[in-house]
Amino acid sequence: MKPKFKDMTKGELYSHAQKYGIPGRSKMTKAALLEALADVVEGDASPATGGSSLDLQAVQAEAAMRVRADESTTITSPRPAPSAPQYMTPVPAADYVGEEGPPLPGRLPATTLEAMPRDPHWIFLYWEISEEDEERIRSEHGDWVFHHGLSILRVYELNTDTKRDIPILLDSRNWYLPTKPDHEYRFELGLVMANGQFIPIAASGSVHMPAVQPSFEDQEEWLAIEERYRKLADIYGEFAPGTIGGSVSGHRAVRREGRRIGWSGALPTNPSSVQER
Repeated sequence: MKPKFKDMTKGELYSHAQKYGIPGRSKMTKAALLEALADVVEGDASPATGGSSLDLQAVQAEAAMRVRADESTTITSPRPAPSAPQYMTPVPAADYVGEEGPPLPGRLPATTLEAMPRDPHWIFLYWEISEEDEERIRSEHGDWVFHHGLSILRVYELNTDTKRDIPILLDSRNWYLPTKPDHEYRFELGLVMANGQFIPIAASGSVHMPAVQPSFEDQEEWLAIEERYRKLADIYGEFAPGTIGGSVSGHRAVRREGRRIGWSGALPTNPSSVQER
């Protein structure tokens, strides 16, 4: 006789599911337990202690698939990844029509070679060659002079009165060179031809590299401002403690400044009421 599962509680249904070995029974609802047990009874399967093992395995597989289907409906989708804070995304600057200015030139109109110390051990050099100087060099030494010549930076170490040549790429327009601390240098940009001829292009001024250690000079030197003080005293007069000093030229300068502030709208001063002395 088949049991009447419809009249059973969920606990009783779970006990019967345990006897028949239904997988996933602990996660099933009462309706799922009732459906799984009905399938077992309709298949004439015996409890887990006996009966056809093949039928029982089929029922267990079907019940497991039903449990997975029920679980998939209850799983919520993962939370979306938080977006970047607004302060990390800069707002593009507004375009001011008519205030962009002329486009920056690709090269300077003058030939120059500049040297700037980066630290006691390195110096930074940059250069520009004007089109006019390029044409002059080509007209004097041939159209292919920049291709046949070796571009170099000639380094003059003024402390030891020595020089050395550093091959460079002329189109790079800048270069870093190692140097000695507390030494003075001068640089020259040029081309060295196959016959040893040196064609100068640009030269820099002398640059003194900083020392690698702090200065040991501890004798202070005071700035002499006597001349500047006398010029100010001639304008504003000598100022004694407890008095308001001044001179004719100083009063004139104060009145002139007052009229300027009044005209700008900062103060309600009537310029016509102030007459220059």
